[in-house]
Amino acid sequence: MAGDDLRQKIKAANESAETFRIVLRITVGLLIFTLVFTLLMFLHYKRTISLWPSLHPYHVILPKKTTTVPTTPEFEAD
Repeated sequence: MAGDDLRQKIKAANESAETFRIVLRITVGLLIFTLVFTLLMFLHYKRTISLWPSLHPYHVILPKKTTTVPTTPEFEAD
């Protein structure tokens, strides 16, 4: 009588714990996916890495342009 009631409570607690474990695994998996995705998108935005270059050929990192002005002979100092 009391033992059967205790067994039912233990069984219900185990089922509840198993459900909690499943939800926890899904939550942790989604969190890890979100962190990795965010890191990849940040690096892509900063042009550190180029994701899917065949889909986005305009994401090619170009060499830095120089900002020096070419000198001409009439402006050179004597």
